[in-house]
Amino acid sequence: MDVDIRLIQRRRQACLVIVRSVALLLALVGALAAGLAFQSRITRFSGFEFLVLPVLAVLGAFWLPALVLAAASRPLARWLVPVPGPATECPQCGYSLKNLKAPICPECGLTLRTIEPAPVPPRAQK
Repeated sequence: MDVDIRLIQRRRQACLVIVRSVALLLALVGALAAGLAFQSRITRFSGFEFLVLPVLAVLGAFWLPALVLAAASRPLARWLVPVPGPATECPQCGYSLKNLKAPICPECGLTLRTIEPAPVPPRAQK
């Protein structure tokens, strides 16, 4: 099985861009929502002590997932775009395909076209 490392790197880079863009979008939407929460509550109360809790709650609701996505973007990209296993593994589930009697994965049922069935060893005579 021929593995094209450049193609995998390009796919992982695209995945990184998408995940980090989602994290940035979450951060921007959180800042916008916190600004709207701040603006809607400033007219009702004169003191800023009433504003801290809703603004921090809105920021936390958006910025915590954004921080987790940004911090875990590289492992997430590796998980989303894996390097294909050797030819002795099922491409769908990773089950070992050694000593198969039929070209069907016994774990997930995938029909394998490139794997030829292993020859059946002759039975030992008693």
